[in-house]
Amino acid sequence: MGKKQESKNPRLTKPVGQECKKYGIAITNFVLGEDLRMPPAELYHHLRDCPKCRAELEDWQAVYATMRTEAYHKTPEAKQKYQELLEKIRQLPGPVSRRPIDFDTQVGDAAGAIWRLLAKNGEARIDELPKQVNLPDYLVLEAVGWLARENKLMGFKDDRKAYIRLTEKEQQITRAGL
Repeated sequence: MGKKQESKNPRLTKPVGQECKKYGIAITNFVLGEDLRMPPAELYHHLRDCPKCRAELEDWQAVYATMRTEAYHKTPEAKQKYQELLEKIRQLPGPVSRRPIDFDTQVGDAAGAIWRLLAKNGEARIDELPKQVNLPDYLVLEAVGWLARENKLMGFKDDRKAYIRLTEKEQQITRAGL
C-alpha cells in the first residue's frame, strides 16, 4: 500500500498513489481537450485538494503549449510570415547618420525662402509653412524666429490659426524690387 494522505476527516484516508493514478489520465485528456472519462466536477474537486496533481496539470499545460508552438512554427503559413517579417526588417533604413547643422547657412536659406514666399503671397499660416517651403519643421521655426528678431515679420491670429506676413517696411522693399 502507498503512503496514507492526511484528510480533514480522519475516516477518509486514502493511499496517494492509487487515487492520483486515476486522475493522471483525466489530467492529460483535459489538457488535450479529450474526453475525461469521468465527470468534470470529480476532476475539479480532486485538483482543488491535491497539490501534486495541480502541479502535474501545470506541467502538462506547459509541455502541450510548447508542442503546439513548435508544431505551428513548422507550418508553411508560419514559415511564410517569418520570411515576410525578415524581408521587412531587411528593407528598413540603416542607422541614421547624424551630422552637424550649419545654422548660419541653413537657417539663413530657410529665412530667405520664407521671405520670398511672403513677398509673393502676402501672408501664410505658420503651420503650413514647412510644406510650402519644403523644409523640416525645426528649420522653419528657427527661420521664423530669426526673421522676427530682425523685425522682418509680424504675426497675427484668428480664433484657430496663427499667421505671419512681412512688416510694412519689408513690403516696401518688395514693392521697390530690391
